[in-house]
Amino acid sequence: MHEFIHNKAYRGLALSTYVDNFGIAFFNIVFIIYAAQLPYKTLAVSLVSFATIFPTILQFLTGYFADRTQFKLRSMMWSKWVQAVLFILLAVMIQRDASLLSFIIFIIINILSDLMGEFSNGLEISLLKENVVPENLNSAISLSSAALNLITIAGQAIGATLIVVWHHNFTLVALLNAATFVLAYIILWAYRLKIKLPLVVKAGPNDETVDSDSKGNVKSKNGFIQHTIAVFKALQKIEGIIGILILFFLVNLLASSVMGLINLSLIDFKTMWLFGNYGATVAGSAIAFSSGTIAGALIQDRLNRLELPSLSCLVLICLAVLTGDFLLVHISIVLILSLFAVGYLFGKIGPIFSTFIITNIEQNVLASSVGVLNTMILVGAPLGQLIFLGTANISNDRNAWLIYMVGVTLVFIFAVGLDYYSHQFKKGDANV
Repeated sequence: MHEFIHNKAYRGLALSTYVDNFGIAFFNIVFIIYAAQLPYKTLAVSLVSFATIFPTILQFLTGYFADRTQFKLRSMMWSKWVQAVLFILLAVMIQRDASLLSFIIFIIINILSDLMGEFSNGLEISLLKENVVPENLNSAISLSSAALNLITIAGQAIGATLIVVWHHNFTLVALLNAATFVLAYIILWAYRLKIKLPLVVKAGPNDETVDSDSKGNVKSKNGFIQHTIAVFKALQKIEGIIGILILFFLVNLLASSVMGLINLSLIDFKTMWLFGNYGATVAGSAIAFSSGTIAGALIQDRLNRLELPSLSCLVLICLAVLTGDFLLVHISIVLILSLFAVGYLFGKIGPIFSTFIITNIEQNVLASSVGVLNTMILVGAPLGQLIFLGTANISNDRNAWLIYMVGVTLVFIFAVGLDYYSHQFKKGDANV
């Protein structure tokens, strides 16, 4: 909180991101409700779940272009306008008809907007490193993580409420989302003079030659492939990163698929509905996870001393309990508490890992490195969606949850093995 109050540059970047994410959370919950009302609701909900994940696997590309962009703040500001225009277009189209073709167009518009958001996030990472001193970076990231999840809760709750008050007027929702992007631009414009800009990069990793074009986009003479190879070489120097990446890939394959599978299963499991309402249950599930993430980021306890593999083991145990709820008991309180626990643990993992990466990667490849890491971790998300939601569509929900439980068990065994190896490795170092 100290950094937010006293660092105007950080405050401007944070406020813009908060407003931006409020609109996204507001729209995403409504989009799921919209999909659940369509004649092809099972397919529609699955597509929405996939669309929210797909842009994250392209972070290696958006991060590359973010690193290659010289005028980072200006580009970040203009990305907000592009997103606003996309949702104005969506607002015009969404009330026309409910055909599958139109719905796919809505999905594409949402994906394009999210890609612009990922590009903007890459730009923000570089600006954040430039404007926050290293010793305050972890607290700043933890605060942002908690605030963003709190805003997600507010956006989802307000979205689920207003869509009923507005009699399912999805055009108004899309226009409100467009307005949040415009407001995010205004905040960046107001703080633009307080934000310190990174120096223009003249050399990439391994003495890679770099110049810039007339529009301020940094251009590598060696190109994208060579740049990506250099980034991988830089990442390999980080001790233990390979095992952690494999574990995070597998955990994310499971964790990122669970909300889509929950949303799909709740259509049929009406006994699990909160207040007898599907939309309220979807929102409540997302709020439980977000609340847990906020608490995990802000509360310092014994879990903060655990290694990342140990925390991952606890995440997998909570996912096993959640799976057992859908397979056996169908109790909504178990669903909510399990999601809160998973969120709480992710609230511990996220800031620790992000701070570690930002402080160990040089500025000129920071966005690319974060993008590559996130892509390697999050590429499991669409694979998980394909496996579990595909099974639910082709077969049934129960078979999807059974396969999910098998996956949780296998990844748990791997996490325990990695945790044991990590402790043995540290003991070996201590004895040297």
